[in-house]
Amino acid sequence: RAGVLVLPSTAYEGMPMVLLDAMAAELPAIAFRHSGFSEIIEDGATGLLVPPGDFEAFMTKVRWAEANPRAMAAMGRAARRRYEQRYTPQAAYSALISIYGEAIGSATVRCASSLATLGQSAAAAKSSTPIVG
Repeated sequence: RAGVLVLPSTAYEGMPMVLLDAMAAELPAIAFRHSGFSEIIEDGATGLLVPPGDFEAFMTKVRWAEANPRAMAAMGRAARRRYEQRYTPQAAYSALISIYGEAIGSATVRCASSLATLGQSAAAAKSSTPIVG
């Protein structure tokens, strides 16, 4: 069983699935601090990040990870927790429903405000309009 995902990619990757798969499998990752990596990995908590293109620092982190399996295992468990909180289908669904709820709530407030204003205008117009009969 692997103890760490080593991801030396220097290419821009929005949300690399290999990184999410590693998190789901309790594997911390070592990656460059760029693109989506730095948004997914919390340095020192769920994996290790290195300045982009600094291969010497990258290898230093790999050697450190090899010498500290307990710390890496703890990061792997934290990575799994983060995966469950943010990246499972259920978490994505909940986040999407929350966004929709906020959008609908804002629209409802605007709509209710407009209706209230319209109602006040109609009431004012009604009270000032003489009844012809």
